[in-house]
Amino acid sequence: MTSLPEQPPRPQLRDGVHYIPTEFGTRVRLMVISLAKREAREAVKRKLRAEGTKPWLRTVSEINRLADAHLQANAATLLAAAEASGRHERRAVDRQAKSLIETPVQNGGPQ
Repeated sequence: MTSLPEQPPRPQLRDGVHYIPTEFGTRVRLMVISLAKREAREAVKRKLRAEGTKPWLRTVSEINRLADAHLQANAATLLAAAEASGRHERRAVDRQAKSLIETPVQNGGPQ
């Protein structure tokens, strides 16, 4: 008798938001891939500007298609740069820091 494949985790609803439980390593890999895709899009836009074309005159789908091709051609370099950037690492958040918004309501003052 063959065993059934393991079912993926079910989304959990907390405070009106669906959360899909994942391992931290999976999230880090997805963040690195996202950073590499973003850099590929930026590289395509820089190339278009160098050619004298304004990137905002192109459709988003066309830029994404060019970025996907650029990412496939330079995957190792882009992924290594995204990994080395450190932007995917956890950072401590100062929850006691004063808000940059100067309105009294946002800073806990009288309404």
